[in-house]
Amino acid sequence: MEAVTVPATATAKSTQSVFGVNNVYANADADADADAIAHVDLQPYFSSWLYEQMYNVQPTLHRVAWRGRASFMTTTHVKEGTITHPCQVGARWRNTAFSTEDEGKYMTISIISVSGNNSSRYRYALSVDGHVRTMVDEIEIRGKVGIDDNALPMTFELCDIHDKGKIRFRIIYDGKCIDLRTKRPYKKRIPVVDLDGMDGSPVILDINETLPNFATQVSYEDSTVIESMVMVEMSNAPWDSAAICGGRLSIPIGDPATPVFAKLQNGQVMIYESRILLQSNSLNQPLEDGGGGIAKATQSKVECANVPRTFLNNDSCRMSKSEDACSNIRGLASSDQTLILDKNTILDFHKTTRHSIHAVTGLSLDDPTLNYPCDGGTKSRWISIAMFDESMACTGADGNEQVNEQTAEIFRSLIQTSTDANSHMKDIYFSSNLSCHRNDLNRRKFYLTIEKECWTNVHPNEFGVYDFNPWKKIHPGGRSAINQFRNKSEFLPFPQSHDVSRWRDNSVDFPYLGRLGDSMKLEDLPYFIRNAYKDDESDIFQVSLSGPGVIICGSPGESANTDPYPVTFEMTRRNFREDDVRNVYWEREQIRQNVWTTVVLSSKDQVRQRIAWALSQILAVSPDIFDTWSNEMFTT
Repeated sequence: MEAVTVPATATAKSTQSVFGVNNVYANADADADADAIAHVDLQPYFSSWLYEQMYNVQPTLHRVAWRGRASFMTTTHVKEGTITHPCQVGARWRNTAFSTEDEGKYMTISIISVSGNNSSRYRYALSVDGHVRTMVDEIEIRGKVGIDDNALPMTFELCDIHDKGKIRFRIIYDGKCIDLRTKRPYKKRIPVVDLDGMDGSPVILDINETLPNFATQVSYEDSTVIESMVMVEMSNAPWDSAAICGGRLSIPIGDPATPVFAKLQNGQVMIYESRILLQSNSLNQPLEDGGGGIAKATQSKVECANVPRTFLNNDSCRMSKSEDACSNIRGLASSDQTLILDKNTILDFHKTTRHSIHAVTGLSLDDPTLNYPCDGGTKSRWISIAMFDESMACTGADGNEQVNEQTAEIFRSLIQTSTDANSHMKDIYFSSNLSCHRNDLNRRKFYLTIEKECWTNVHPNEFGVYDFNPWKKIHPGGRSAINQFRNKSEFLPFPQSHDVSRWRDNSVDFPYLGRLGDSMKLEDLPYFIRNAYKDDESDIFQVSLSGPGVIICGSPGESANTDPYPVTFEMTRRNFREDDVRNVYWEREQIRQNVWTTVVLSSKDQVRQRIAWALSQILAVSPDIFDTWSNEMFTT
């Protein structure tokens, strides 16, 4: 490539306008006088910058930017996630008694007598779902002088609540959506929380006395706090716990619709504004149970977060041992079929997929990077010798097979009480509160007799079933070294002439299916196997799988909403009227533009973002192709 030279005075402006703010020009000669530089050779700087952008800078996903600030109001669990806890970091508290989440609900207006200062008076109580939200002294429906107290209590549907811009608080009256005014001089505004004089006050968390650092005030109007946000974690208790906020507050179990109030130091009463809480189910760290625990706890109101196995997450999927593990795969003809990863299945894989899929054997324990089985927090793999070689004696070849009885009894107990459903082997966990005999602390190989059956530990990857197709394409000994076992054996022996480091360095590139003997669903297998079998009625399939053993997978950018910003994105516009469709489209487009602008102005992968923008001008995508109101799908 021929060197590119341009006038130095034009370099800084042109490169920054095309490639964004950068230090290419400054790096060329940081200490030199720019006026003294006639020409600057930019090739090495552009080359290194582009290489860095293409190979070393991680992509900034729009989905991560959106999910990080997704925070719509909801009083109930929804399919995307649970609701926030009143005392967790980022929880919101507001001064208005109603929000857009209340649209479509029914509000009851009643009159009650309150006492104070040796006198009594009457106030109007505004309630939703049987819970008082606030009390007001005067109330008027637009076009009427007031409400007939003798006609109370009266119930109205809340039809239009807007707390930003043009503030509105409207109810359905005589078939029309009209303003409800609650204070003189009458204004079209949402009533604030006011429980003064209420007999039998609802649960109030007194921030002034018990939690001085509970919340920070994030917005004001005159001297009034409009919104506060929790900044210090006060409790790890789940929402359905009887005692929340460190035991300072109690509400009925499983009733998130119960309003929770708190008093600020200035005497204002705020109401907790529950919002959605998204879980992180990322590509490299999928949820251990696939989200099954939360789905079960919420009676499936929150959907299972486990996603299908595809080419994107194929290498990061793993088998869950959780009793709550769930599977959320739909649409495959054979998605409910299960199989056992045994000899019959693996040989059938050879025939159907033409891939070299095998259980690896012969991996040595003489790997200095492996933990000892007696190390606290270590997982070790144990097999019954008779299952693989009935003629093999229960002894070691190193002449040091004797294990102290203290140690032997610990491992016997772990193996016998293991919940591992695999009939060929047991993966056991040696917790940090256990301790082997001192003579066994640095022992790598053990032999144990359990009920007249011999067990021994093997390499943690021994009998793991992998797809060796990627490896045989670059195998130094050629394809034949691996192809010789296809259609003949379920095993692929690791050559004893190779150092075990060769397995350690290369196995990360082998797609992992499971362990020999694992029971699996077809839907949990790599995509190329699912595609090969989806219309097949092979005899390798068994009854449906239940309990532990589900393959869990995450997806790119499926992060938690951890950014506690006052300005946040809505998940979807659910309560909209027929005449409000234009506003719905406008809202979604605004969110998309906000996400896009946030990413392109702050991300490090400028080349990737700019190329994506250029391609978006060529490959236009219409919002009409989406059959859902999900802003996440539309935005990302």
